[in-house]
Amino acid sequence: MTPNSLSWLMNDFRDRTEGVEHVLLFSRDGLKLHWDDGLNPTAGAPAATRDRVEYLAAIGSGIAGLAAEASDKLDCGGSPDYITLLFPGRQLLLVNAGHGAVLTVLAAADAEPGLVGSEMVRLIDRLSEHLGIAPRQAGAPA
Repeated sequence: MTPNSLSWLMNDFRDRTEGVEHVLLFSRDGLKLHWDDGLNPTAGAPAATRDRVEYLAAIGSGIAGLAAEASDKLDCGGSPDYITLLFPGRQLLLVNAGHGAVLTVLAAADAEPGLVGSEMVRLIDRLSEHLGIAPRQAGAPA
């Protein structure tokens, strides 16, 4: 499967989930796998805009790694299934998407995190049909 060949699925999720601005599936080590078309680089755009998908993958990978390390050091019993960061202007939500993959969503500040999170789990189920990602299990490392 080629990188971002499932952009149609990501676009569908973004368009039907209220408050979602961008969605990205990446490997635990930060390799971007699939993302919505809004993250695609545009010709002539500033470098920061062209590299949004790379930045989001790197940020998500760092956050997931830090959370896994914190869990290990604090004896929390495994990596978190969900991570939500609330910023004044946006939310960043990360969900364990199966062995070695993480789904990340950038949402509006007023998006309902519970609704977005439940839709993320549904998207992971749909993605697993196309990618062969093992279904996520509570407490499994991201």
